[in-house]
Amino acid sequence: MGRLILIALLFALGSPLPASAQDGGFDYFLLSLSWSPQFCAKHGNQPSARRQCDPGIRGFVLHGLWPEGEDGGYPASCRPTKRVPARLIEQMLALMPSEGLIQHEWATHGTCSGQSMDDYFDGLGRAYRKVQIPAPLQQPAQPVTVSIRRLKQMFGEANPGLAASMMTVRCGRRNAVEEVRICLNKSLVFRNCGADQIDHCPGGRASFRVAP
Repeated sequence: MGRLILIALLFALGSPLPASAQDGGFDYFLLSLSWSPQFCAKHGNQPSARRQCDPGIRGFVLHGLWPEGEDGGYPASCRPTKRVPARLIEQMLALMPSEGLIQHEWATHGTCSGQSMDDYFDGLGRAYRKVQIPAPLQQPAQPVTVSIRRLKQMFGEANPGLAASMMTVRCGRRNAVEEVRICLNKSLVFRNCGADQIDHCPGGRASFRVAP
């Protein structure tokens, strides 16, 4: 009889959420910073990019904060969710210049953080504000080309405690930088990245396009 009662209770409560949705069952966060001029060069003709690209933002914007696994796996879309409300959209648009991106980041990544919607976006904003952008990359008027090694040194000089092993750089064609990704623990403290997080910039060079 006791077993039947337990089964009935489980059906009444519904299926349990995945561990990642219940308690943040992941290892660390990956903060993704998108180089806006490069994004706009590729996607600027899309209606969803209008806010970001016309007129163009000249530096980094916040792409997202992603739960990651030490072994390279990462949880995604952990539970059904409601849409991000207008009040949060308005707060986040200063950091993430696209309502569609804000909705996507919550549905795909925020739902796996083990946090409420408000707490996730609060942490996302704190993580973004924690990282100081090196002066040469704050809205440069001319293209910037540096080695990956020097680029990481620049970020480390601007952010005490941020070592080269705690970030990766992703480039597109002709080594045009698309993203800088920074690894943080669940308390948003810089930490080493997982083994799968590697640089994607052939020849170890990084070129930063400028906005027209």
